[in-house]
Formats: sequence, structure tokens, C-alpha cells
Amino acid sequence: MYTILRYSNGMLADGLILSASRDLIRVILRRQGDTAEFRQTFGAWTAEDGSPVELESMLVGDHTDLACYSGFETQSKVHAAN
Repeated sequence: MYTILRYSNGMLADGLILSASRDLIRVILRRQGDTAEFRQTFGAWTAEDGSPVELESMLVGDHTDLACYSGFETQSKVHAAN
């Protein structure tokens, strides 16, 4: 599953989610050689250094079992060109 993360300083990073649960996501980020972990504590996602991070988007394919991600709050944000 592809994701875009937004850090508190406004920086965006894209990557692939390797594993996810209600309170932990492991992601491999583009142009980085290691994986990153993000934890949900008190309703907010944080990076390994404790800084807040938002899951800007998550794109799934037909092969993704969405039942595994039932703990995530989602909002549909669709923009279409006229």
C-alpha cells in the first residue's frame, strides 16, 4: 500500500506500508535505506523521534485486504478536474 506522510514541519514523504496495526505502522520511505516506524498514541501518529506525523493519503489496490485496516479512521478526499 502506497502512502504519503506529512511531518509537523510540512515536509511530505512517500513510501510503502510494509505492515500495519491499530497502533503501529512500518513504512519504507523513498530514498531511504531503512524502514521507519510510526506509533499511534492518544489518537495521534508520531515518528520514532516523537514528532507528530499525519497519514496524508493511503492508496490501495484491488489486492489489499481492507479488513486488516479497520482501526484506521478514514476520510475520502476526492478531487476531480472539470
